[in-house]
Amino acid sequence: MKKIFLVCLLILVAGCSSNYNSVGSPPPVSMKIGDTSHSMKRGSYSWSKQGLFQTESIIADAASPYQIGKEMEPITVEKNSVLEIETSGNPTLSAYLWDYTGRTNDIPITDHQITAPDESGEYIYEVFGEWEKGDGSYTIVLKVE
Repeated sequence: MKKIFLVCLLILVAGCSSNYNSVGSPPPVSMKIGDTSHSMKRGSYSWSKQGLFQTESIIADAASPYQIGKEMEPITVEKNSVLEIETSGNPTLSAYLWDYTGRTNDIPITDHQITAPDESGEYIYEVFGEWEKGDGSYTIVLKVE
């Protein structure tokens, strides 16, 4: 009887314990410009892991892409350059331009590629990915010359 009680207690303790690091997070996202890949900075995200009897989730809040972008060094690109978004897991991707008021423009994505603006200036881009296990926001700053 004691053995059964101990086994049940062990199962209960193991089932109730939680390791938040085991949930994971969205994969990294980078932007390939020419032959060079540039890592994008991850912002807010949510991610879940389905267990046998439970689902574990994590929601991480971060500054807006505009605020994140203000702390980043811009990457210089030519006008109308083709920029390729690289990641794993085949997510649904959306891209946006940001300024101090928030999202300003939806950027069309075709085959994981976007086109740099045809006007010079600094641009803060957000790429938002949606995977089966969750979603994430990624920021990069481009200086178009």
